[in-house]
Amino acid sequence: MSKPYLPYYDLEFASDALFWSGEEASERRIFLMPSSPPSKFVGFGVARASREACFVARGTVVDHLGHFISRNVREGVRVELYVKPPLPQWLLERYTTNPPWEGHEYESPPNPPVSGLVATGVKRYAPSPTGALWSEGDGSNRVAFIIPMHDAAEFLAFGMLGSRAEEHFIRVGRVENQLGDFIEQMKREEARVELRAMPPLPEPRLRRYLPR
Repeated sequence: MSKPYLPYYDLEFASDALFWSGEEASERRIFLMPSSPPSKFVGFGVARASREACFVARGTVVDHLGHFISRNVREGVRVELYVKPPLPQWLLERYTTNPPWEGHEYESPPNPPVSGLVATGVKRYAPSPTGALWSEGDGSNRVAFIIPMHDAAEFLAFGMLGSRAEEHFIRVGRVENQLGDFIEQMKREEARVELRAMPPLPEPRLRRYLPR
């Protein structure tokens, strides 16, 4: 039996589309997850009562993610960030690469930890129009990696200088009301922004952020 296709929205052309119909706002969820390439993301609209996906949206992290989150939050939708959201594997495989049709090669996120990282002793992100997070580098080597956390309501951000492959800053923030602000700040500070299942760190440094 063939598996059905969901309504699909490319946010480059459908950022203001009517995503929802029929579900009460309190029953609506957005499950965000990394995609391939990491400059893009996938968002599944899910009806909580049936636990079924209603639609899928895809866009670039730097251009579309903040607007997508804020619009859904204004409409009363809960937004969460996952490595792998609680949806069928075939559905994730179908829509997490570009273009979203059968037969396209799928780059699966790493298996552990599927529930996201756990970070201790990391500073909270405080949005500020003037307080810079970068004190070194420039647009040629600044990159910010957004990583899902064990708590799907939060994100972990690594600011890294590509020339040194080291952490310049690490922050924890709330997906619904801070992730959009973080992305906008990274744009102002001319950093590249990517959404990844795991940060590209050497194993000894990465181990401190993994669940024990």
